[in-house]
Amino acid sequence: MNLRAAPYLRLFIPFCLGLSAGEWLDVPVPGLGPGLLFGVSITSALAFFKYPYRYRWVFGGAFSVLLFAAGYFRVVTHNELRQPGHFSEKLPAGHYFIGTVYDAPSKGARLKIPVRVEAIGAEPDALAPATGNLLLFLPITPQSETLRYGDRVAVRASIRPAESSGNPHAFDYGRYLHFQNIHFQSFVKTDSLVLLSRGHGNFVWRAAFGCREKLLALLHEHFPTQDEYAVASALLVGYKDDLSDDLRMAYAETGSMHALAVSGTHVGFLYAGLFFLLRRLRLRGRWGRAAENIVLLAAIWAFTFLTGATASVLRASVMFSTYLLGKAMFRDASVWNVLSASAFGLLVYNPYFLFDAGFQLSYAAVAGMVFFFPRFYRISPILPKWLDYAWQVLLVGFAAQLGTLPLSLYYFHQFPVFSGWRVGWWYSAVRYLWPEELL
Repeated sequence: MNLRAAPYLRLFIPFCLGLSAGEWLDVPVPGLGPGLLFGVSITSALAFFKYPYRYRWVFGGAFSVLLFAAGYFRVVTHNELRQPGHFSEKLPAGHYFIGTVYDAPSKGARLKIPVRVEAIGAEPDALAPATGNLLLFLPITPQSETLRYGDRVAVRASIRPAESSGNPHAFDYGRYLHFQNIHFQSFVKTDSLVLLSRGHGNFVWRAAFGCREKLLALLHEHFPTQDEYAVASALLVGYKDDLSDDLRMAYAETGSMHALAVSGTHVGFLYAGLFFLLRRLRLRGRWGRAAENIVLLAAIWAFTFLTGATASVLRASVMFSTYLLGKAMFRDASVWNVLSASAFGLLVYNPYFLFDAGFQLSYAAVAGMVFFFPRFYRISPILPKWLDYAWQVLLVGFAAQLGTLPLSLYYFHQFPVFSGWRVGWWYSAVRYLWPEELL
């Protein structure tokens, strides 16, 4: 790996260390924001300053310190509890609040609705402006199931901090919600919630969730049984709320639960299929290549928003987009630079992605595939062409498993021996992207 061909990797490492330190300490540093602005001016001056060769490390060191401080500042300020006017300042007096649903509701034992609070007070006629995220738990009824992204609601209920189970060996739900930037929850009765209006929020997200609902209705029409519909909706759009407990258990026991999660594999298939079809059109010249890239980018991001833009799909979409843009501008792109650039961009957007297990496993799988596969393939025996391709797919899956092995042992205390075949599906798409990296 040539570090000169992967400049974003050198930016990603200090920024990532700053994010980790900020989450670990979680202490705001007074004056860090203005200090960052001053640091930008200093490093900008150093970039144009001519100094002896033996002091070439000065600019790099100063820029790394600046990135570390920026990562620390970004993750500390991203915590919604530090927003001005957070509704937690008005608790426990506030039992009436108004908010907007900012994500698609999900179903479990209860309906879970994430709401961004806009006003709170002790009485309906004494509401004061407020900010902050809140997770509502409602009974699943025909009335509550009509709630959608962008709905503005008025609620009367008590608010309490989100807590974990208390068992140190159990899933820490409070920590999980923390990395969703949610720190409070409320159990609401059906008659304690009133729908005020619809159509709020971002237009793009409203359109994406609306398209997903239409697609789910279409799947329900063509898959008459509940289990068939549940599996199809999970495979195609990542909607897993309709999976029964028995079905979830069956997939979990066979080690194939990951097959129901929409991830980079789906984006890879979409890219490979569209790339194959567009190449059959034989688009020529600069405008032809531009049209090809526009179609690919539009399709990838339409699918991303349709599936709810989970961390794994976002990672793959940003990675493919970074590659396409880099290829269009510079005609070549290192896979390590694309990986680090996409991760850097996602962490600037949401620093909590760094602590998401899916995000970590996704990048570890691709990094392991790119790092280990060529080394294994070079020492492989010479095989017939038809057998060599199957051998390469198996090696890709094994390399990805090797990359995720430390994380699998840390999070799940087991090695997923049956999951490597799925990673091998990436091979068809990746060979179009970086054949020089893999062979």
